[in-house]
Amino acid sequence: MYIWYINFTPMTRLLFLFSFLTGAFFAQGQSFFVGGGVNGFFINNPTDDASSFMRRGYQIGGDVSLGEVFYLRSGAFFTATQSNINFSVDNEDVSGIFRASHLRIPVKGGLRFYEKDHLSIFVETGISAMIRLGVGGSETTGEDLSFLEDEYRAHHWGWVIGGGIRINFIEISVYYDAGLTRAFNADGSESSRFGLLQLNMGFNF
Repeated sequence: MYIWYINFTPMTRLLFLFSFLTGAFFAQGQSFFVGGGVNGFFINNPTDDASSFMRRGYQIGGDVSLGEVFYLRSGAFFTATQSNINFSVDNEDVSGIFRASHLRIPVKGGLRFYEKDHLSIFVETGISAMIRLGVGGSETTGEDLSFLEDEYRAHHWGWVIGGGIRINFIEISVYYDAGLTRAFNADGSESSRFGLLQLNMGFNF
């Protein structure tokens, strides 16, 4: 008899918790946002004196808010990123364009500190989980960078800070995710961290 087995590691349990919170927010949500925008992504690796440079990517998705002046906000976004990299991975020099796609799930607390007529201004901070969906890219030599899928971590955690404005039902926001966990599993990349800068625009209803 076949039995479906899932290995519930601490990371898996935490991701299930994030998914549960997001589902609960959508069920009880008071305000819904749908939109997308562009992003810049980079990875630094101070121990190897290596770094990457932002290139333009994009994200699209939605979230839900609970509360008025102080509120909770969570959702899910498909996030495609790319950056120029110059790293040494497992004693091999890698240089080129690194592309990755993620499912990004932020859970944030916010404050609407200004609200008048049809204008409101808000700030937010919290934690984001990024689940790797795919990895690719090309080296400057023309070789494929898909081998980095074994080295690029499957789950990433980040600290989110940002804010924005809302005019009637249109919202414009800027967020920055600072990586809290290492980006690569390879030896020598223990201090590698990602940075993700996002500009969003969408509709709030």
